[in-house]
Amino acid sequence: MKLEKNISAFHEACLDAPFNTVCVKLRGKSLQELFNEKCGHGILVSPVVMRGPQNTATSLNEYMATLPASTVVKVRGHGWSFEEPFVWTGSPREFNQTWEID
Repeated sequence: MKLEKNISAFHEACLDAPFNTVCVKLRGKSLQELFNEKCGHGILVSPVVMRGPQNTATSLNEYMATLPASTVVKVRGHGWSFEEPFVWTGSPREFNQTWEID
């Protein structure tokens, strides 16, 4: 698992994330708690999964649990203050321990 606070990596991740990809938040955190987490929420850059009529947050979280271990998962975010751009990279297991689809 790697957390980069690099504006270039953040911009690259923004370009890699298509529109309508899903939002993620730190697993087990309430909305109030996320206000105090500089890296508490983000956008799933890869693998690309979309929200739609068949894709609820529950089904997408279940899908993320089935990914092969070799899959690279990438999340980008900017913190609540919009001053903390970050890119999180990890395995599906690390993603499922750290994040949940919102």
